[in-house]
Amino acid sequence: MTEFPEPFLLELGVELCCKILEFVTSFFSWYTQKGHKRFLASFNEGLSKDYQPILDEVRQISSFMQRGFQLCMVKNERRNSIKFERYFKEVERFQQKNKWSRDEEQWKMQHRAQEAYNKLLSEETRNYLATMSQQLAKMLVEPCGKSREADRFVAQGYDNGPTDGTTSSLVSIEEEHPRERQCPREPNRLSTKAELDKASRVLDPFFDYNHIDAATPNIDSFIEVEVVQRLQSWNTDISSSILGICGPDSISQDGPARLVTLNFVRAAHAAGIPCISFFCEKSAEDPPENRARETIGTVAMLYALIQQLIMYLPLEWSEAAAVDKDDFEALGGTLATWVEALSVFRKLLGLSKPPVLLIVIYGLQDLDHNATKARLGLFLDLLRDVMSGRSRIVKALLVTAGISEVVYTGLEVDEMCDVNRGSVAHSPGRARKGRASMGGVKF
Repeated sequence: MTEFPEPFLLELGVELCCKILEFVTSFFSWYTQKGHKRFLASFNEGLSKDYQPILDEVRQISSFMQRGFQLCMVKNERRNSIKFERYFKEVERFQQKNKWSRDEEQWKMQHRAQEAYNKLLSEETRNYLATMSQQLAKMLVEPCGKSREADRFVAQGYDNGPTDGTTSSLVSIEEEHPRERQCPREPNRLSTKAELDKASRVLDPFFDYNHIDAATPNIDSFIEVEVVQRLQSWNTDISSSILGICGPDSISQDGPARLVTLNFVRAAHAAGIPCISFFCEKSAEDPPENRARETIGTVAMLYALIQQLIMYLPLEWSEAAAVDKDDFEALGGTLATWVEALSVFRKLLGLSKPPVLLIVIYGLQDLDHNATKARLGLFLDLLRDVMSGRSRIVKALLVTAGISEVVYTGLEVDEMCDVNRGSVAHSPGRARKGRASMGGVKF
């Protein structure tokens, strides 16, 4: 850091020190316990699991610093082909998940790289999507979690970039008490990414960052060739569209529908295509009074997508694109403010810069409820309205494990790929005629 005192390396260094102190603190909190408690705790064979998440983050930040240092070395040698945008995107996802804040004004190198990358993505859209489809094809060859070729591709991709081969009535159980009337006041206008990121932190308590990009289990699984062929064909089409994939019903976290969604998200990240995602899941905890697990999950999905969109905003914008602090403060974490949340999502879509954006949602079948049906219908209407514009390519992938009423009623027949039928739904994930091995690549 003495040789390359870049702000992003300095901030990563601070994060690394904090994580190391967190680990040491957790150790000494055990060590300073009373003797009998410490003695009893020493018999806990799973004690190391409590420290593992912190150690994993220490290793990840160390890896970021090492790669950042190497990129700076290459850049210092005046190699103009070096690309920082993928590296910065991965660091930003890590920091957002761990709720680290940073001074956006100091990250000018990232934003210069992002502007150049958006221009290249706009000019080479077809090649980028083709590269992503190639990665999806490789996932049919390797067993889950064992693809060395894919690992090498990602490692090279950080430096080389992609290859050239390539409002109706709403049923609700969550209506809030009437709010007191307040005198109108001047909106707290947000005009920078840093201000908006700070204002959006009020959404964090309502969703789990782990549902944005779930872990890939290390297993062998099989998927219908029909699904992969349809997914590849849809992905390479350089036009805005929606695709719904209805896979076989499964309560397991390693079902084929979920795994193919994970692979698609990782292929997008590896190819450098902007992607926001969410993996819906019902909470095992009892919901509060007058709430339902489905309504809580629906709010979590939209709030998580809103937070991810912030990554793709410019440093600042004009007053014409009005985003207010009040817009976020009005979101109370229930369906009673669903329309307001959709308005924020639309505004951020308008502000975001990527010429290509993928929206991936898995598990909408877990959100089916009388109170969510109309709301999710409005969400699909918003996506279609955004896709009708010609300023960018927006592609939405909706994958379910079983039947989702929202997907079945909201999508046209030619937008569906239904493999939850007949003998195809038997023994999901196992080897059968007409299925191919699906590799769960870790990016």
